[in-house]
Amino acid sequence: MTGEIIVPGFQVGGVRGKNYGLAIVRSNAPANSSVVVTSNKIRAAPVELSIEHAKDHVSQGVVISSGNANAFTGAQGEHDAQRMCERASEKLGIGLDDVIVNSTGIIGQNLEMSEIDGLIDVVAGSLRSDEAGIISAADAMRTTDSFSKIVSRDVVVDGQQARITGFAKGAGMIAPDLLHATMIAVILTDAHVPRDVIDSALGDAVDLSFNMINVDGDVSTNDMVILFANGEACNEKVDSSFQTALNEVCLDLAKLIVKDGEGATKLFEIEIQGAKSLEDARRAAKSVVRSTLVKTALFGENPNWGRVVAAIGYSGADFDKTRLSLQLANESDEVLLVHGGVGVALKGTAEIKLAGKILKSDEVRFTAHLGVGDFSATAIGCDLGYNYVKVNAEYTT
Repeated sequence: MTGEIIVPGFQVGGVRGKNYGLAIVRSNAPANSSVVVTSNKIRAAPVELSIEHAKDHVSQGVVISSGNANAFTGAQGEHDAQRMCERASEKLGIGLDDVIVNSTGIIGQNLEMSEIDGLIDVVAGSLRSDEAGIISAADAMRTTDSFSKIVSRDVVVDGQQARITGFAKGAGMIAPDLLHATMIAVILTDAHVPRDVIDSALGDAVDLSFNMINVDGDVSTNDMVILFANGEACNEKVDSSFQTALNEVCLDLAKLIVKDGEGATKLFEIEIQGAKSLEDARRAAKSVVRSTLVKTALFGENPNWGRVVAAIGYSGADFDKTRLSLQLANESDEVLLVHGGVGVALKGTAEIKLAGKILKSDEVRFTAHLGVGDFSATAIGCDLGYNYVKVNAEYTT
């Protein structure tokens, strides 16, 4: 994160209390907005309420609590989510239906609303239009996250200077299954993004980023990405430069979430090339980053490339095994593992030794060519080690 991150026209803040953290965003004026949410059929009460509030594509505030997901909590959970909106609406001086709400944390437990009410009051009364506000909000959303995640881009849109800043939380229960990964991302921009295109703009960015990451294969009850566009940059339309910047913000946030995966020591990417369709390319890439065997091999720095090939094989994507190739690289080295459907990096070869060396890096990249088309896609994952089991064995209701 470098340079200015505050977006003109927004006030932001957050605080960590005794049991919960709480973050609030307020736009000075109603903003065009888009919300994408988890595909899990057990969606948390605040997510369901936010879906209703987002239908008109206009919002002015966000309130997010951490420490409890308010999911699978029945009528009481619905009441508590509504109460969070009502309290935020009152304290922020905005319409009730213009508040987006979410929570993150343990599933199945009721919120302690006396603390939540107090935190809303504190944060609403201390919102800031500076970097410290963004930083405090990103920190307040964290649960098992080891660091805050903030990304910003400046961009010229339709001849006007604008900024896009996103902050997110997420380290576990991350899988590529948002509708258009527990993870929550809030993206703010002063660009004007018309209501008739804001869903497609965010959807395209999510498809390239959050929908292509995987930490542990579990789809949360509370996943949500929110885009607020208040229009203070005074551009009349959005163009490809805005979409590119939005894609970059989402992709950088997605990578930070994977890098902070619970117990993770390595980030890896898999680029699928030569696929028959985009769907096939994404299917094969997701299969590799979802594979437990691939993840554990990476943790052990074991160049067992057969696990990558196997994950492609059972992905459902079409490919020509006689033309399949696979490479592995880090920033300084690259090695061919498979060529023409035949293994090159075999026991005792220079290639297998180089592969082992590359896997000692913190970040590595596989490239697989399926040999049947011109489509490509990239997915991002992390390794799976002892600490993941420890963190989640101790994460209890």
